[in-house]
Amino acid sequence: MAGSQAAHQPGLHQAGRGAAQADWPNRRFAREAGLPAGVRAYDLRHGWATAALTAGVHPKLVQEVMRHGSDATTADTYSHLMPSHSAEAVARVASLFRQPPTSLEAPEQTAATGLRQ
Repeated sequence: MAGSQAAHQPGLHQAGRGAAQADWPNRRFAREAGLPAGVRAYDLRHGWATAALTAGVHPKLVQEVMRHGSDATTADTYSHLMPSHSAEAVARVASLFRQPPTSLEAPEQTAATGLRQ
């Protein structure tokens, strides 16, 4: 198959010579799983990570499931999904400073025991 034809075929990559032959496991996987042509196992993997982070799963857990070498790899790849989590974290910390102050007055003591209540 010529390079220009391969570019228009679902499930075929332009990764260099032999890319069409190297992609047969993905096409077979998609067909056997009942997925649309062109869906690769990698797409499902990336889709899971995207959905997990969007749902609020901790990035460290996503890193472990994805078997990335470090959480930096996960953060670098999916950081565009995490700003909402950052905003939530900032809001939680800020809420600590908005709580009413606790009373600094000494607690009452009972006359008979001298113990504080």
